[in-house]
Amino acid sequence: MNIKAAILLSTFNGADFLAEQLDSLLRQNCQDFIIVVRDDGSTDGTQEIIESYRKHHPEQIHCLHNQEQRLGACQSFATLLAHVVSDKSAFGLVENCYYAFCDQDDVWHVNKLALTLAQMQAGESGAIPCLVHSDLKVVDQSLQQIAPSLVRYQGLQPSQGNFGRALVANSVTGCTLMINEPLARMATPIPTQAVMHDWWLALVAAAFGSSLFLDQATMEYRQHQDNKYGAIALDQTANMGSKVKRLFDNSSWEQFASVASQSGAFLHRYSESLSVRQKILCRLTMQLSIGSAPFQKLLYRLLRRL
Repeated sequence: MNIKAAILLSTFNGADFLAEQLDSLLRQNCQDFIIVVRDDGSTDGTQEIIESYRKHHPEQIHCLHNQEQRLGACQSFATLLAHVVSDKSAFGLVENCYYAFCDQDDVWHVNKLALTLAQMQAGESGAIPCLVHSDLKVVDQSLQQIAPSLVRYQGLQPSQGNFGRALVANSVTGCTLMINEPLARMATPIPTQAVMHDWWLALVAAAFGSSLFLDQATMEYRQHQDNKYGAIALDQTANMGSKVKRLFDNSSWEQFASVASQSGAFLHRYSESLSVRQKILCRLTMQLSIGSAPFQKLLYRLLRRL
């Protein structure tokens, strides 16, 4: 086999919606792919669903076995990526293939993979790390539309890929993400300090390659009570009093500290390859661990512009 793409699917207690997602993957109008699944210790029947689909589609669905340790979403996807990158021939993948990331509870549009591959192949350049991400349609748990565009619903700016902004704010929605072989090799292994796997990959692309945004919804982004991360509408009603209150609100300290830790790990990994400016920005981001809420938020706003 000479398969072009691997869809990486991490699952955890996703029995309610997993079959619908797997069906949408298998319906893709581009069939030059495999699905590699890692379950992160489900107790609700998810593993039985995966095994049933694997038995019916043994050439297309593969599972990582003996993966009993609970890792969480970030390191579960990191493990999937590292495993497939290091052993592509075992899955029938071509040497320079593509890796798409998939959540268990969404529904892909039938042309999602084809559109993303076309965008990637049109935009990548040789051995330069490259990622493609897209817009999403926001839906409720019954797939009824909440918003036709996540980007507009949340007021995101996905085309602003400057390195300073990437250090402090992730504009890539991981469940739409596809990366090329150079990015996969450069980014792995994804460290435990990474806030999320998609953020780490976006950082590597911002520092050393390119990020391409497909301004089209390629999937139904399902919102339900078990979402760890979800779509929150842009609040345009905040008044000056609430802004001042937020400036001194220290409840985000842990989040800022995680971003600082990720930046430190990035600087340590890539120090010899980063420019002087990029090193300075990493060190500035590491100062977000300082526990002064006004300082953190002012520094955050500054870095987003650099």
